[in-house]
Amino acid sequence: MAGSAAYVVMLAAGVVIVVVDGQLLRRYGPAYLESATRDPRRARRQATLVAILFHLVMFGVVALVASIGFAENPPVTSVVARVGVLLLLTAAAHAMALYALGRLRNGRGAAELADAGMAPGRTRRPRPPRPARPAPRAEAGDTPADAPGT
Repeated sequence: MAGSAAYVVMLAAGVVIVVVDGQLLRRYGPAYLESATRDPRRARRQATLVAILFHLVMFGVVALVASIGFAENPPVTSVVARVGVLLLLTAAAHAMALYALGRLRNGRGAAELADAGMAPGRTRRPRPPRPARPAPRAEAGDTPADAPGT
């Protein structure tokens, strides 16, 4: 495999990996978010935005990984090493996307529960009023002009 052929194989493999994983996020993200929101359209939009961000970041990573030169290895070994690095980076990006979906899910669910008045530990009890401070006392020998608080 020549250098340019290895580059094309790496780009093709990277695009396939990113598209498949991104579509999984896009397809199953709304179901994950719908358990916390009452609006399925909102869940679909949020999951789509996370999937788009995932695709953009990972296509950039694919371009960088395909362009970085590895040691003078045979082209097949170089492609396998690059695919391995790409898979590790894809797993990290997938974990970050799941984290983002989880934040959206938990934040939205907590907000809806708080709106309904059912969020345990999320509502603050009103503080009791603070007692008024007594006025400073005038000491013996103070004249009205010297008295504190005037």
